[in-house]
Amino acid sequence: MSDFDLPPLRQQFTVDLHDSIVLGGRTAGAAFQLSRVAHERWLHPTHFHRPDTGWRCLAVVLAGSGVFFAEGRHWKLGPGSVFTFAPGGYHAYRSLAGASLEIVICEFFGNEAEALQLQCLGRVRGVVTCASMVLVGEAARLLHATAHDGRAFSGDACAGLLRGLLYLIAGERDPSGQVIGRGEMLVERARGMIHRDWASLAGPAAVAAQCGTSHAHLCRLFRERLGTSPGAYLQQIRMRHAARSLIEHPESLATIAARLGFSDQFAFSKCFKRVMGMPPRLYQQRSLPGAAQAQPSPTGRP
Repeated sequence: MSDFDLPPLRQQFTVDLHDSIVLGGRTAGAAFQLSRVAHERWLHPTHFHRPDTGWRCLAVVLAGSGVFFAEGRHWKLGPGSVFTFAPGGYHAYRSLAGASLEIVICEFFGNEAEALQLQCLGRVRGVVTCASMVLVGEAARLLHATAHDGRAFSGDACAGLLRGLLYLIAGERDPSGQVIGRGEMLVERARGMIHRDWASLAGPAAVAAQCGTSHAHLCRLFRERLGTSPGAYLQQIRMRHAARSLIEHPESLATIAARLGFSDQFAFSKCFKRVMGMPPRLYQQRSLPGAAQAQPSPTGRP
């Protein structure tokens, strides 16, 4: 059972940054009212089930990456993404490659709220991607700052800014969003596992098993999307950590090789040269302060 298959029994938030301002309670018959603005950082995983509230939510991604799930679809999130959800459904967020998601989130309600949301975003639940992260991000930050202003008319000002933000998103959005399928989800899950557990993973077959798929299928997905295999990707990440050890915490090649699971330092040196473009000792020498030559970059896309 994946994070997205969990039954919608409760609301669960995992937040390590929460700078929220409540602008007022619900007003009967309000045409459009903004109730809360917050600056939050969501960790993995965050689930929502909101059947008993009339609030609608709009979130602008400032930094980080992840996947948003709603109505049986998955969308990739990144800077410039805007995701929105409404009462009565089950929604979830999951991080990619161990990243958190930094957002400005607004809760609002009123008779015209859904109509305006549909007009500007094209959907009540889901994700749109904006061409200009700078404009949308700055507008969201201004909305949050105004909410914290505390002056008598800041609530009305925020409602106006939220309308403006919605219209700005409408002008910047890609209507198709970034809908992703199961194959890309598997690749992103495997990449996250490799970046997080590179030191303890037995190999690409172990990655595939933990992702609930076959090694052959995962290899095919990696080659289609990243142009490399899971095993090669894992070795690239390991060699990057080895390169960092050579520079920051000088150790013998035998020690590094043993820690990375190589049979001896010669096997490690051969792999390091294949990935990094030069032997480990030469890499270490060229990385010392004052070294004139640039370091080559490893191949692939870790």
